[in-house]
Amino acid sequence: MDTNPWAYEAPEENDTETKPADPDPEPEPAPEGRVNVNTASLEKLQQIAHIGTERAAEIIDLRPFASIDDLTRVTGIGPVRIQDIKDEGIAYVE
Repeated sequence: MDTNPWAYEAPEENDTETKPADPDPEPEPAPEGRVNVNTASLEKLQQIAHIGTERAAEIIDLRPFASIDDLTRVTGIGPVRIQDIKDEGIAYVE
């Protein structure tokens, strides 16, 4: 081994190789039994407590949401319904 402090050792080829960023990445699949309010379909959103067809459509129109609490932007969803949704444990935001 060379003890010269000025010696240069080139990195291996794989160390410098990077993949280009995917311009339109696919959303991660939801954890089993959970619903991401920012990516779920109309049908999936209806699995969440207090979310029927009309509210699911409004959620899709109002996306993105920063948190579950942000669902108060949806007509008819207030603090009590937000707490029900949180307690159910199905909905999440990413």
